[in-house]
Amino acid sequence: MKRASFAVKGFNILGFICAPATLVLAILWFLQPEKNYEPITVALGSLSVIFFAIAQVVQRKYSLNESKQKRFDKLSADELLEVIEKSSLNDWDVSFAEDGKFAVFKNSPLLRIETRYVDEFVHNDDFYEKWANRFPDSHASSAYYHVYYGATRLKEFVLVSVDGGRALLPLPKYAMDLSVEPVRYKVALIFDQLGSCDEYMKRAGLFVE
Repeated sequence: MKRASFAVKGFNILGFICAPATLVLAILWFLQPEKNYEPITVALGSLSVIFFAIAQVVQRKYSLNESKQKRFDKLSADELLEVIEKSSLNDWDVSFAEDGKFAVFKNSPLLRIETRYVDEFVHNDDFYEKWANRFPDSHASSAYYHVYYGATRLKEFVLVSVDGGRALLPLPKYAMDLSVEPVRYKVALIFDQLGSCDEYMKRAGLFVE
């Protein structure tokens, strides 16, 4: 936000420099028509218009981002989870690092999802449910993925790594009810690094409610 504000001020200053310079040259051109002031007058006038226009565009985008941020600040935890559910995968910046996996919502970076490779985020190193252990590599493990807004933890979801890490699946409601809440499914898709989530959900018998 500070960069955007600095850019707006910078382009406005350039516009204010070019505008009076254009006026001075226009007066000289009028008083001394025999001298060729026209090209530089037109160029400075055009630059002035361009600088002011860029400042307005940046200001408008800056104001829009600010208003979006304010709206997000007013949302409840359930409403923020609904934002995740209705988001597209392109709305997220996802990174896979040595210490964990992280997803940041582009429209409001305060909203993020993360898991880390520490005990706090371990759900079960040897996860057992029939739907998760039916693959050629029967071993499965599960981890917590925490949803944050700023410093506040809103919710945690469990994702299950199956078939030797070939897929990351959402935890269904119950062992006997393999339906998956849409927001859990979306979190799994966000971290679906191999693009295998949908295929493995079908093979496991999981479905989105």
